[in-house]
Amino acid sequence: MAIEISNAEHAPELNFNRILLADLHLTQRLVPKDSSPPYYILTIEIRKYAVDADGNRHYKSTTDTLTIEDYATVAMKKAMDGDMDLVNAAAAIEAALAKILQDQRPDYGFAQVV
Repeated sequence: MAIEISNAEHAPELNFNRILLADLHLTQRLVPKDSSPPYYILTIEIRKYAVDADGNRHYKSTTDTLTIEDYATVAMKKAMDGDMDLVNAAAAIEAALAKILQDQRPDYGFAQVV
């Protein structure tokens, strides 16, 4: 998986305009009685890299970490301002999880987002 960014760091003959996902965590804090809306903490760790003229990858030695506390609340606040990006991303993650479960755990049968 490669993600290209527009504001990139440059070094001689290298443009660090690609992102490698090193780690992804989506953790839900459970409340014993109810968790509505759910409290999610999203953490991603990324590493920038460049591809040279020969197609070789050159990775930065450091990673960047991004954390969004209470993802659902942040996403809903942005959605109320017309920015649906985080809501759509959460829906895509949920749909992907259903497909992964269906593929990797056939004993679960059919899996779908409800």
